[in-house]
Amino acid sequence: MREPAYFKLDPAKDYEAIIRCMAVETWTFDVLRGTEIALLKTFAIPEIAKILVESGEFLNRPQKRYDDTDLLISLFVENGPSSVAGRQAIRRINRMHARYPITNEQMLYVLSTFVVDPMLWIENYGHRPLNALEKEASFQFWIHVGRLMAIKDLFPNLETMVAFHEDYEREHMVYSEYNAQLYHLVLPTMARMMPAGLGRLVTELLPSLMPPRMCAAFGVKSPGPLIRTAVQAILRARAQAARFLPQKPVYRTRMKRTTYPNGFTQEELGV
Repeated sequence: MREPAYFKLDPAKDYEAIIRCMAVETWTFDVLRGTEIALLKTFAIPEIAKILVESGEFLNRPQKRYDDTDLLISLFVENGPSSVAGRQAIRRINRMHARYPITNEQMLYVLSTFVVDPMLWIENYGHRPLNALEKEASFQFWIHVGRLMAIKDLFPNLETMVAFHEDYEREHMVYSEYNAQLYHLVLPTMARMMPAGLGRLVTELLPSLMPPRMCAAFGVKSPGPLIRTAVQAILRARAQAARFLPQKPVYRTRMKRTTYPNGFTQEELGV
């Protein structure tokens, strides 16, 4: 595998280009899986889960809610938050958030998951850890998104963000019926997004990809170290094998979806 061209860029100012390449080319599988874990983590916070359940979106149309979230994020990842499409997507997210009693601290936590959890996924299951440039670009990218979302008291550096993320989960990630309800609602949706034949396997193995605290917050049994080690070995083997396969850019905004079989417009996304 050749060294990515973005290694020559400056993460302090070229973070949009770096993150686009990471998500679309270099780390396509891993960034997606890490982002899915990040989104799932927000369901394990009772205060956030309560808002999501009471909105009715995941209860009444979970597939559309999943697709819309994926598409809105992909719009500003693939085009950049500074692009017209990216800014429109973030404005649409802001309008949706304004309808619900979301605190600034909750927003900070959700923002942190999009940096921390893909990093953790790649550290555990990738063919190599992220380097300092990739980590800093990810931090700068999501801090920029945070500014566009009017989030206050943004983190001054990655270390502060990681510490906040860990402290917040220790205090807030506990079991609730709202958490469990969302978890069981989203499992069939995640299964449908997998290649044929893998959906059931993924839902059965999902707890082995979640930290024990997260399993407890959903009320599911945490797998033992043997199963976790086996799953990690399989995913790492997949990552190593993928290094030698031809790489094609993957744009999630161009994928066919059951929710939007004829394509989508931004006006259709969200509540």
